[in-house]
Amino acid sequence: MPCLWFDPYVESKEVGTGKYKGPAASYIVFQREAVDALTKVHPEAAHWWNSNGYPQHNDALWLFSANSVEVLKEVLTKAQLMSENN
Repeated sequence: MPCLWFDPYVESKEVGTGKYKGPAASYIVFQREAVDALTKVHPEAAHWWNSNGYPQHNDALWLFSANSVEVLKEVLTKAQLMSENN
């Protein structure tokens, strides 16, 4: 699934509980793309997310911790991404 950017130090909360998780290295993705990708491999799980109000809106984001993903292509940090677009 396409990643928007990598953030080595992002503050976050748990989905559902809102419990503060603290700073962590994370990959940022659109919720809709994550649920769409999940539909292909685990439709029941994707249905659960959809039934519980996700994606919240078209621009809603999710954070995936760096130790929970397999990076297939280098991902820029938000700062690198912003400097490329200026």
